[in-house]
Amino acid sequence: MIQTNRKKNYLFFVGGILVLLVLVLLGVRWFGQPPASVISDGIMEQTQFPQDADAVVATVDGAPVTLEEFKVRLPKHRAEIMTYFQQTYGCDPGGTDFWSTPCGGEAPFARLKAVTLRLLIEDRVRELAADRAGIPVAIGYDAFLKEWEAENRTRADRLAAGQVIYGPREYSEPAYYRYVVSSTILGLKQWLLEHDRPPTEEQLRQAYADSVSGQSAPPAFEAVRDALAQQWSEERYESWFKAQLEQAEIEVNQQVYEGIML
Repeated sequence: MIQTNRKKNYLFFVGGILVLLVLVLLGVRWFGQPPASVISDGIMEQTQFPQDADAVVATVDGAPVTLEEFKVRLPKHRAEIMTYFQQTYGCDPGGTDFWSTPCGGEAPFARLKAVTLRLLIEDRVRELAADRAGIPVAIGYDAFLKEWEAENRTRADRLAAGQVIYGPREYSEPAYYRYVVSSTILGLKQWLLEHDRPPTEEQLRQAYADSVSGQSAPPAFEAVRDALAQQWSEERYESWFKAQLEQAEIEVNQQVYEGIML
């Protein structure tokens, strides 16, 4: 009798294990992926199968925007998006479901992805334009990383040799990205000045008249002439770059783009 009960208990135990295994397998098949989890800063993180970092999210005139680059740049506008939803719709950006739940008819994470994509499209357009203008620039994320690493090695070698360097001892990746963007824009503005007609005296005086209209004691034209010329240069660049964006051939890989999650 004792041996029979033990046999029944053993069979019941084995049967239970088999049932659990079947349920787990069916669950994976039916639902596809595990549920979301909450990371430390309250943002919903969807657990999923790893994606290839080299997967192409989009191309700009044939130049790729990779998934790795997209995820690196993704946090850049996060604070801006949080402020937008808080001020526009009164959403609580500190809520655990902020990024995953629509607010005011918009999904915060979808907006963050759209802003990030726009940023990266602008990066590629600017890099390609600089390359056509003969301005040295790294095109694409892999080239940027190699340039960043080379810059830091050069700085380290100069310091070791007792030479003077300007700027930080070593660039972080975000700091070097900002430096490259600023330098490229400056180079393009200078290139435009050299290959485009500067503002005429008549144009500057008209800009001066528009800017001081209604002022009781406006500054003299000569005192603000350089500032007006600088403003003209800024507006010319913005107009030119907008045209470059409109002319660019952009293709988005929707499967990769839609699969991007925090």
